[in-house]
Amino acid sequence: MKAIDEEILKSEQSVKETDKVLALGQLGEINIDLGFLEPKQGADDSTVDPAGILGFSVPDAVTETLQKIENKKEFVRSGVKLLKDEGKDCPFCLQSIEADPAATIVKNYQEIFNQTFLEAEDRILKEVDRYRKLLSGSLNPLVPATNAIALKEMEVFASARVVAGSVGLADSDRQIIENEIARCVKKTANPLQAIGDSEVVGVRNALDRLQTQVAEYNASVKSLNGQIGELKKEASEGTLDAKRIKLEGDAKLIRLELFVDDNKELIDNYQAKLKSKAQNELVVAQLDRIFTLLKTKIVEEFKAFANDYFGLIASYVSRISPAMEVLDFQGQPTYDGRSTTDPAQCGFKISYNKRDISAHLSEGERQVVALAFFFAHLTKEVNKDKIILLDDPITSFDAGKRKATAEVIKEITEPFDQLFVFTCDPLFRQYLLKAFTANRNFYYVLKTAGSSAVHYVPNNKESIYKSFEDDFATINAQLGTDENIVVFGQKLRFCLETKIREEYFGASEDKLSNMIETVTANQAKFNNLFANKAKILEIYSYCNTGGLAHYPKDGATSWNELKGKVAEYLALAL
Repeated sequence: MKAIDEEILKSEQSVKETDKVLALGQLGEINIDLGFLEPKQGADDSTVDPAGILGFSVPDAVTETLQKIENKKEFVRSGVKLLKDEGKDCPFCLQSIEADPAATIVKNYQEIFNQTFLEAEDRILKEVDRYRKLLSGSLNPLVPATNAIALKEMEVFASARVVAGSVGLADSDRQIIENEIARCVKKTANPLQAIGDSEVVGVRNALDRLQTQVAEYNASVKSLNGQIGELKKEASEGTLDAKRIKLEGDAKLIRLELFVDDNKELIDNYQAKLKSKAQNELVVAQLDRIFTLLKTKIVEEFKAFANDYFGLIASYVSRISPAMEVLDFQGQPTYDGRSTTDPAQCGFKISYNKRDISAHLSEGERQVVALAFFFAHLTKEVNKDKIILLDDPITSFDAGKRKATAEVIKEITEPFDQLFVFTCDPLFRQYLLKAFTANRNFYYVLKTAGSSAVHYVPNNKESIYKSFEDDFATINAQLGTDENIVVFGQKLRFCLETKIREEYFGASEDKLSNMIETVTANQAKFNNLFANKAKILEIYSYCNTGGLAHYPKDGATSWNELKGKVAEYLALAL
């Protein structure tokens, strides 16, 4: 889209400056002969034979001379005979000659050879010079200097559809050509000495590659000149403005196509909705009729469910607090078919003598109702893998309600896998212990002033501090992170506190008699405790002083110190 917008701007510019369009110049082609190494049919002086030129030597000159005098054998025999008879010194055989005719013959004979060598040397020099000039021309192909100006002027009014590429030898090819030129210079200095290391194949390949570039450049120039000619023709015929209007129309179509392409999904959806509008309206009308028919049924079913559910709630209320049987629990189901997201709603009201007293219940009565709602929910719950959590459910309850609550908890939660009951009430704890049978493990924790302690753990369960001591065995494999410093610091403090309380003072026992037995059973334990009192207090103080149990004091230093204290604790063998 950007390209066509630029073309429109250039078209507008060409309309404004038609005179400059008409004055646009043509680009010139590169005119260079790079085929001088290629053999041609027939006699053609444009072909160069580098091997023949650079390899020419004196023996070759002698051969040419002999060929020239081939038809003068009798002259040579006669000349030799005369030279021998006259006895003058011959410049060729050093014999003496004196007769004028003989001297003339020898002179002629010598001139033939001299002229032959001179002609050969001159011919070789001319061919070497031509070869060198052709090679030198290939080093820097002459690109017409006006091309850059003409192209720049043309691009003001139209984008170049074809851009001429660069023309020039690669560094490796340039080196081959320069080496061949150096051989030509060497041959010029001594034309009758052979130069046998010509790189004809390398030169031919380099010139072929350059010829390809020149051909591509000239083809590009021809295309650009055609484009310039087309532009000038439009200017002379006065059709530039029509071209601009067409470009703008094309741009609108392209923008529309791009818009349609970018928003294809939305447009398709819109068209699909328009197409199915009548069908949708019919479906809506049918659904409305169906809803009208079903709404009454839904409300009736929902009312039946609410009556059953609230009847269940009322039954649990009466079991926990029989005095509240006089209250009437009723659901208030609502359902509005106008919304597809809001589910059916079910409020409730509590009445006495047909008077709503939902807002006038005491705190204890509210708690009974809340428990009854929860128990009804558990009764209806299909998924029995869930965990049940009760947080101090008997606040403000008297002994009767506590006992009834424990019995209901036991009855309803038995099908579930796990149950957690949190309480601070010892009496409620006793009711729970009596209600639950031996097949369910029951733990409970009492909150005391200052800290918490495990009050009861069944004998068949591993104690928490035993688990922590197992963790101490792997402390060297752990990373000394801030988190691990806090975690292991807390574990060490917990082990000291809990192990001494439970194994020395019987804090885990439920009965006083069991606690006394624990204290008196093993005198040796207390001897160990008395003997290591100072070390125990030192480790315990370390865990609490400086906040080690809550945050690390000094990174790696804290970790190394902590590992040392863990080792000291394990060595105590409490």
